[in-house]
Amino acid sequence: MFWNWVVGMIGIILGACIFATEFEDATFFTRFMFKLIAILLLVFSVTFIKWRRKKIKQHKS
Repeated sequence: MFWNWVVGMIGIILGACIFATEFEDATFFTRFMFKLIAILLLVFSVTFIKWRRKKIKQHKS
């Protein structure tokens, strides 16, 4: 359970850092791709944590 939490938190932190990074000289496409990758990383990290917790709870029952 601990490693699931660690992996999820690393994904959330990386996603937030990428989302907060602003490239003023970058093209629109580059900024859009960075924001998209960050949002997807955040969503997949949260989904991974929820999925693993549910699977572990079912396994313990």
